[in-house]
Amino acid sequence: MRTVQEESFPNEVESIKDGKSFTRNSRLKQLSIECAERALRVRSRINAAEQLSTPSKNPMILDRNHHTVKLWIIAMHRTRHHTGVEATVNECRQHYCILRLRPVTRTLFPQCLHCRIRAAIPPHPRTGDLPACRLAHHQRPFTYTGVDYFRPLTVTVGRSQQKRYVAVFTCLTVRTIHLEIATSLSTDSVIMNLRRMKARRGQPAQIWSDNGTNLRGADNELRQAMDRATSSPSSLGQQAA
Repeated sequence: MRTVQEESFPNEVESIKDGKSFTRNSRLKQLSIECAERALRVRSRINAAEQLSTPSKNPMILDRNHHTVKLWIIAMHRTRHHTGVEATVNECRQHYCILRLRPVTRTLFPQCLHCRIRAAIPPHPRTGDLPACRLAHHQRPFTYTGVDYFRPLTVTVGRSQQKRYVAVFTCLTVRTIHLEIATSLSTDSVIMNLRRMKARRGQPAQIWSDNGTNLRGADNELRQAMDRATSSPSSLGQQAA
């Protein structure tokens, strides 16, 4: 830091050594400066404090534009776990007196990658278009239906405790809800819930669901039943009769 002082304040160092006063254009003219331990230090009013060291009572004065000083400020910022500007300024003042410390600290903060990532605001993606089933008009409820299951409920049957699930059918257009009790998560239970829902709400044109194993199994069973029913003309005649 003495080398930093000699590079930042060469005229002031020579004036102090020669016992002369600072020039009118000197940046240290308004400060009370003394030369102690071969360094320029700022006189303070706490010299009577016995528990403080000399660097704390009379800190060295440094120039904020020096590259070494900037590196030291960044190091103090990192060792203090990337604290804010005021905390970093307060910590730096415990060791040195840096001219116009707060402005240079603010300019150094954007160089910290960790702080930039922490303060970054994620971009908002563009809103996608809704599917056609969500915008169907002049259709009865549950024409387009979504189905899902939620948590098991413990019910009392006689003297035993059994699990029951709830199948949620929702109209994708008007968001109407229809609930059905499911005894298990099997494919047969899904098909029975679909039959009860259709008997009450009507045949849906489309049914949307996630990739649950029981839901995919019910889809395969219904497709196979439809293929068997439409594969031969005799079956179509029996259905028409």
